[in-house]
Amino acid sequence: MSVTAAQIKKMSYTEFVGEINQWNSLPGGVSTINMWRVFGQVNTDSRYLDIACTTGLKSRTMSAMTGCQAYGIDISHNSIEAARFNAKKYTPLSQVSYAVQDGTEFKPKYKFTHVSFGASLRFFQNPQKMIDNLTSNIFEEKGTILASEFFVHTQIPQGLIDDFYKIFDIYPTNSIYKDVMTMYKGFDIFYESKHSPTPETTEELEHYCHSTISKYESEKQIKLDEEVFNIMYGRLFQIKKMSNILREYQQYNVLVMNYDKKVYPNRYIELF
Repeated sequence: MSVTAAQIKKMSYTEFVGEINQWNSLPGGVSTINMWRVFGQVNTDSRYLDIACTTGLKSRTMSAMTGCQAYGIDISHNSIEAARFNAKKYTPLSQVSYAVQDGTEFKPKYKFTHVSFGASLRFFQNPQKMIDNLTSNIFEEKGTILASEFFVHTQIPQGLIDDFYKIFDIYPTNSIYKDVMTMYKGFDIFYESKHSPTPETTEELEHYCHSTISKYESEKQIKLDEEVFNIMYGRLFQIKKMSNILREYQQYNVLVMNYDKKVYPNRYIELF
């Protein structure tokens, strides 16, 4: 049975993403995952943990690319249900499983070789608590961190920040590169590239939103009435439009970092 228009309006951002099974992407999309694969040396022997996995794009794609064992966690039940569905339907050969978990409290049964955050670490209530759990319970003596962080080259106007918060329930990254990277000060940078996102055209945004809501109908095997379709489409378009506006102020990097228990949290290699 389809959700109602009233239910869609009341959903939080994360609940809405999970409900429509939006393939919530990281900065750079699949090209970033592919750079992680190459420079992070992910292979069939790797054990890969996708923290704050949302609907599972990073983990199912990485497992399908490499044959690695992947595990995704997120605090959203809707997102985890969607991630399981996506892996089964779109990457049936991927070796991936999912669970509703808080990354800061996660105590795995086995250690991981690779952990990815995408751009999510800054949005944890306590990023250092997540890092502490990573080094204490998730990695063994060594490990690889995969991230892709937004940072700004021009400060975002306060009005846009307020508008962003109304849509996402979180504030956008409005920090310069050096401030963002302080979260990772205990890790050695193995690979980094920096990129400027290109704003999408209105036609590209419309195509994406129509495709995603039509996919919802196909996956649920229903036909939405016009009002519900338009409200779903409108909310997703609002989300994408706001993210698109911020691209004018942002850059992002693709990061592969190494953790070594013998060195952490110190750094003996110069930054360039």
